[in-house]
Amino acid sequence: MKIIAAFFSLLIFSLGSFAQASEKILATANNKTFTAKDLSSEARQAL
Repeated sequence: MKIIAAFFSLLIFSLGSFAQASEKILATANNKTFTAKDLSSEARQAL
């Protein structure tokens, strides 16, 4: 039973780390990447 509890605890903690992923790249052009922080506030809200 302890092994199952440890497994589920580890699973939950590992899923939490994926939620902390860096910003998603929206586009690339000429070796430059664009993320949501590069957009205007109106475009960010629409995204």
